[in-house]
Amino acid sequence: MTQNVSRAMRGLALSAAVLTGFALLDGTVHALLAQNPFGAPRAAEPQGGIVGWLLAKQSEFYREISQTIRAAKSDGSAVWTLLAISFAYGIFHAASPGHGKAVISAYIAAAALRLPLPEGFWGQAGVVAGGLGAWLLLSIHSGLRQQPRTAALACGLGAVLLGGLLLGWGQLNEFDHGLLALLQSERSPALDSLMVLATRLGDFASQAAVAGLLVALLLLSRQWRAALFAGSALLFTALSNGALKHLLARTRPEVLLDPLHSYSLPSGHSSAAFAFCLVLALLAGRGQPPRWRLTWLLLASLPASTIALSRVYLGVHWPTDILAGALLASCWCALCMAVCERQQPLPALASKAWWLIIPACSALLAAIATSALPEALLRYNY
Repeated sequence: MTQNVSRAMRGLALSAAVLTGFALLDGTVHALLAQNPFGAPRAAEPQGGIVGWLLAKQSEFYREISQTIRAAKSDGSAVWTLLAISFAYGIFHAASPGHGKAVISAYIAAAALRLPLPEGFWGQAGVVAGGLGAWLLLSIHSGLRQQPRTAALACGLGAVLLGGLLLGWGQLNEFDHGLLALLQSERSPALDSLMVLATRLGDFASQAAVAGLLVALLLLSRQWRAALFAGSALLFTALSNGALKHLLARTRPEVLLDPLHSYSLPSGHSSAAFAFCLVLALLAGRGQPPRWRLTWLLLASLPASTIALSRVYLGVHWPTDILAGALLASCWCALCMAVCERQQPLPALASKAWWLIIPACSALLAAIATSALPEALLRYNY
């Protein structure tokens, strides 16, 4: 029993350390993009839609803390729950200028601690978070120092981590089942609609069409090397994803009324979304200082992460599936960038090229994602 508690505490500590790093990086992005130089508070936002949902979750979170405090007076073990929730909230609250991420992260932490998660979940979560955190921090450190082999380093470390996931996913059952159960416990009709829309953005038809459009627009703008980089990264990601799915033949979770019967690992939605978003971010960072390159990468990861998480939320993928998809795309993007910049760096794209690429790709994705949306909602019934 003591050994299990010790392993769980080590996993929690490791996860907290990695989350601290993520939060500090996210705070840096907000300081670059949204900091008020006079320290004045932000204007009040309307309380409808997503903001209203966040405020409702914030109220629920504070009720959870109050209940835990009352429980701690009679049950000493509840103190550990209170400390864990408060610590997670404090990390994100201190690192970010706004409250949105603090509310979400603290609510997820509270939900995780309140659910009967499988024994061994926190230890496995700590291993996964530690590996991802080490990869990210080493790659970011190398990039900020402008070391010449940053792309090769990111590709090599990512490939090691990806190999570990592909070979060891069977040893992460508690992590997969626990995180899947956590997200399933938070399902609601409103979130279902948003997540189906997000997952539609990562469908094969959506990603194939927008990838072809991106390469065509780069060729039209006479950006030959950029088109070669984008085309090769997107193509190799798609081909290797399909090959690995058939090689590993992992079955999907059985959450939907009519479960999907294709293979699960790695997630095609996750790999395609991360490949497309990272390609855009890497092209946007050409000719920029290291901090702005990091900023573009972090911003590009937000929509890709949303698409990836939608797959677990909808019950069609395990968490390790989407992590493997993200790592696969990251490795191919880094490798293709390293090859394309072997002789000289890629030049920055002209502003007129971006004014053509972003609206065209956004319009195409929106048109495909919103088409046949009612049918998609029925497809993901559970």
